[in-house]
Amino acid sequence: MVSNFSRLISDQIKVISQTPIAIAFLDKNLRYVSHTAKWISKFKLPYNDVRGLYHYDLFPKLPDEWKAAHKNALNGLNVTLENEFFPLKNGSTRWLKWNIKAWTDYDDNIAGILIAVEDLTSRVYLQNRFSTIQRLLFEASVNKSIGTWHYDLLENKLIWSDQTKIIHEVEQIYDPKADLAINFYKEGESRRKITEAFLNGFTKGIPYDLKLQLITAQGNEITVRSAGISEVENGVCTCQYGIIQQIS
Repeated sequence: MVSNFSRLISDQIKVISQTPIAIAFLDKNLRYVSHTAKWISKFKLPYNDVRGLYHYDLFPKLPDEWKAAHKNALNGLNVTLENEFFPLKNGSTRWLKWNIKAWTDYDDNIAGILIAVEDLTSRVYLQNRFSTIQRLLFEASVNKSIGTWHYDLLENKLIWSDQTKIIHEVEQIYDPKADLAINFYKEGESRRKITEAFLNGFTKGIPYDLKLQLITAQGNEITVRSAGISEVENGVCTCQYGIIQQIS
């Protein structure tokens, strides 16, 4: 049961709860006193009103670090968690900044905690993409032995540069298929690593740079460096691109 607060406090909470920011007020038992509409939409919650519900019932997989932050806030500490990776219930992921602090009643007693969330996902993606793009383009421009590739997920179209085809020992007229290209990587650890890296790039926008074993079309086993980055628009991966270089 949500505690009864004075009319003045309730009115202030009501005003704050109308702001277009993801904010939630929890009582000392971590049950919702109030929240903004943005809080519901940000976390794709199944209810429009979660007042009275226990915070950890809605977010059962919160890491211990965040639970410790809630406890510290209830003890009067202001806590900020930046660039925190957060998976949503619908399978998408976000990078968030959490500001957590105690809120008090008119006797200055701690009544619960206030959590405000800033979405840093676009900023993190842009920072990662910019630094990775710079590095990949520089390396490809100064080293002609490096091949490039581009995969358009919307069109399911994979494009290899001439050097990438040379590394794979295929003809220049070869038309690579996305669902088959991964089979060039040696079965076992190398294929597992590249599969995991590809999926992390697709679902989380995480770039990768790996040293792997590859079996060419001519049956030769070689060591390659494979690096990739994802292009994300509105939280959805639309394409991936990167480089491949034969090491030995």
